Amino acid sequence: MNTQNFVGSTTAAGGDDNNNNNNHLSLQRSNGSITISSYEGNYHIDISSTNFELETITSSYTGLMRIYRLLYIVEHCSALRNEASVYFTMVDFIEEPFTVISPRYQHKLSCIFHRKRNPYVDDQNREHIVILCHGYLSNKDALFLPQLSCDISDSTTNQFHSVRFDFHGCGESTGRDEWDYGGYENEAKDDLRSIVEYLRNKNEKYFIRGLIGHSRVGTTVLLYTLYYDDIPIVVNIAGRYRLELGISERFSQKQFDELEKKWFINNSYY
Repeated sequence: MNTQNFVGSTTAAGGDDNNNNNNHLSLQRSNGSITISSYEGNYHIDISSTNFELETITSSYTGLMRIYRLLYIVEHCSALRNEASVYFTMVDFIEEPFTVISPRYQHKLSCIFHRKRNPYVDDQNREHIVILCHGYLSNKDALFLPQLSCDISDSTTNQFHSVRFDFHGCGESTGRDEWDYGGYENEAKDDLRSIVEYLRNKNEKYFIRGLIGHSRVGTTVLLYTLYYDDIPIVVNIAGRYRLELGISERFSQKQFDELEKKWFINNSYY
């Protein structure tokens, strides 16, 4: 049997760059125990009773995907529940939600702090943070971003904290009516800058080591660097570079007609 299909066939955050699925894992220790928000994937096989060992079912997965499989086993397989639960006493990170208010437009930006329990500390006693930025009208839990958070904090490699957040008008953040197709500058100077300043003011030990932007926001992070140049590592993943392309594919004829008449599009109507 293909063990990858045994406990499910979902991705870590699912879908494409426009996916607004906000299922995410939240691990927090309270009085020595861990509270885990449930994750339900697109599962098709009943594992309430199985002769497979836990390692056989989960060995194909690492990072966040392994945690999702274990969560499903805890909730649906009584035979392996206790064994799978032990894993969560060994999880070495916490995902903490928080909100930042952008100073210029007062948008409420929804954020996740992926906090390493025993982070890397440099010779200046600083804990390093990498900020992850989603793409076009996407969200902080889309595509590979949750898994990338796990990889960045992995004990065998970097052991850094990371922060993911929804730009205004996206995901769980406010400001949908103010979202602008060409609003790269506002995203860099208001949204992203407010996250950077919040973290620096939150704890003097925090050092923003890197900035990663995907797709459309790959351009935003480069623009941020042009304005501020205060983060040493900036990564542009599959960033857009021919900005004259991809416009007609994203808008309907009705929207173009509205643009012709009013010189703007109210995207919240569509």
